[in-house]
Amino acid sequence: MRLRGDDIVLPIAMVREFPFIEGSVAGVPGKLMLDTGYRAALGINDNRIPVVNPTDNGVGIFGSGQKYASRIAPAVHNVIVADLHFPKVTQVRSSDASLLETITPDFLGWLGHDFFEGYAIKLDYQKLQASFHRGQPEEYLRGEKIVDALPFNLRKIPNIPVMKGKLGDLDTTVAFDTGQNGALFIDDDAKSRLIIAGVLKPTNDAEKFDIPLLHIEGRTFTDLKNIDVMAAPFPAAMQTGLDDKTLITLGFAFLNKYKTVWDYKQRKIHILER
Repeated sequence: MRLRGDDIVLPIAMVREFPFIEGSVAGVPGKLMLDTGYRAALGINDNRIPVVNPTDNGVGIFGSGQKYASRIAPAVHNVIVADLHFPKVTQVRSSDASLLETITPDFLGWLGHDFFEGYAIKLDYQKLQASFHRGQPEEYLRGEKIVDALPFNLRKIPNIPVMKGKLGDLDTTVAFDTGQNGALFIDDDAKSRLIIAGVLKPTNDAEKFDIPLLHIEGRTFTDLKNIDVMAAPFPAAMQTGLDDKTLITLGFAFLNKYKTVWDYKQRKIHILER
């Protein structure tokens, strides 16, 4: 299941910090999360969508750390993504994602990196649209007000951009992923030191902190809200290669402040004014 064409624009619906695209799978209507942290083109919630003759595919892990049984459905019919129709999709990942139905009860599954592989993806949370472009930067950046361009690397998987950052005087790895708000994985001593220094600002939620200032690839970004701070390793460290001592993953807390273009070919995220 892949996009076709040179430039495609799809409407998104924000539910809390998560971008979704309306559609249906096998006649079941609902929402598919546009999740750059999910590698496969399509993954379905088989708590809502019955699958026939699935095979076991090991154990997966949600970003929040919970493990789940993964399966492969031989075929799923009539997948509709906004106004795009895929009559039959084969070898589809499936799992019981009832946990994510707490985000939205009509959670159908995920649209991941392989769905738009080969395209730059432009996200605009203000206009509520995601657009996909095969052209060069001068085409998809035409008419935009450019704030910066952040170079990135990749680790074990091709879908999560990774950069160098700094929180106060602490070196950190920064990874981008649309399927979240933002999270910091850090040890207790460093966490305490950053709180004392004012680098982490407490909120009304004991597990969430505001970050007034974050440096990414030598550039300065401000006012990141409600970042989950966890004195624990990143749950998906083994699968992603993100096994750094200090790691911040950024989603809505950053992406809601700008338009962004993720160009995997050029290995840059372009930061644009909204």
